[in-house]
Amino acid sequence: VFLLFGSMARGLQVVGGHLTHALGLAQQAPPCLLPVAGAAGLLALFFPLKLCLVGNLVLAFLCCQLVSGGLGLFLFYFVAAMFQTLLIKRTQHRASVLKAVLPLLACQLLVWAGLRLLETHVMTGLVDEAVSVAVNALLSLLVVLGLSPIVELLFGYSSRFRLMEQMSLEQPLLRELMLAVPGTYHHSLIVSNMVEAGARAIGANALLCKVAALYHDIGKLKSPQYFIENQFDGENRHDRLAPSMSALILISHVKKGVELARKHRLGFEIVDIIEQHHGSSVINFFYRKAQEQAKPGEVVREEDYRYPGPKPQTKEAALVLLADMIEASSRSLVEPTPSRIHSHIEMMISKIFADGQLDCSELTFRDLHLLAETFHRILTGIFHQRIQYPEGQREPSRPQLQVVVSEPAREAGGSGGKA
Repeated sequence: VFLLFGSMARGLQVVGGHLTHALGLAQQAPPCLLPVAGAAGLLALFFPLKLCLVGNLVLAFLCCQLVSGGLGLFLFYFVAAMFQTLLIKRTQHRASVLKAVLPLLACQLLVWAGLRLLETHVMTGLVDEAVSVAVNALLSLLVVLGLSPIVELLFGYSSRFRLMEQMSLEQPLLRELMLAVPGTYHHSLIVSNMVEAGARAIGANALLCKVAALYHDIGKLKSPQYFIENQFDGENRHDRLAPSMSALILISHVKKGVELARKHRLGFEIVDIIEQHHGSSVINFFYRKAQEQAKPGEVVREEDYRYPGPKPQTKEAALVLLADMIEASSRSLVEPTPSRIHSHIEMMISKIFADGQLDCSELTFRDLHLLAETFHRILTGIFHQRIQYPEGQREPSRPQLQVVVSEPAREAGGSGGKA
């Protein structure tokens, strides 16, 4: 972005004199055409606010120097860039970017008018500069809408707009997950609700967590019948396999998920979360089964039953790991009362923490406490109790609809009467 807009500023400086001479424009008008606010909006799609603040400072200073502008032009660039950053951070879809052009135009005109009032000794070329400022706002809009898909395609970044699009059921992977492996899809839905609520509680990226949770188990599409949530016929194929082979099948779903995510260009953030959503945890069920079936003197290595990792490197990846393991293990609870669910969540978090799976993430003890409370609220709502109807008493049925067909209709349609 710096290279592109620096080149644009230098080019504007070179041709600016010719434009003012050929079109009769004011000398201050061409620098007002440079859409620095568009560059700021582009950065705001992919980077956090603090990084955007530093980037906007550098970008405004760089462009101001390259067009030989003064302090007033620097303030114009920087204020417009920060305003555009705040606008883009609040947008939820691409259509809302179109609505942001009017507030941006109003901000730029206000800043320009204020700066011009400070230069009362130069009152020529006001119309030319005002038109340039208006064109600047439109160019900034085109920069954000036109360059953001290119940046996503070339560099693998996922903007908020792209993440919103990836939640649509029209996405091939989600549609296949819903139709081919409904058990895994239902599990992913619950995990996505858990991580979204948890991310909002601790200040993580809720949208990234939600989307990553929907895709975290797409690797199960390759062999869905080997996962318990998709075994609807009562047959468990692992009963005929050695524990080591069962562990290899379970471990492979992470690698296959990463391959599918890269094939469908889900973005490197989601790929990383898919790769890290089990960390280097142990598949306890088959590890213990292997120990029980081991012959005297045979050594069962724990490393053979661990996921390859890496451990979660971000809050978002750690959130998905916690929610995934807690939701899956909560299915085995007998009579999941609120107190049992709460005890189970705290036990699982302590176990994951003691295993070192959260060592590389940025989660604090306060975050873990907030996540435990949030997960408890979500799971309690899922496992809520229903009214037990007495035996022999049926639930009240809906009233039956009677359709009376008139005589002409009966004659026209053949058989008729009451339905």
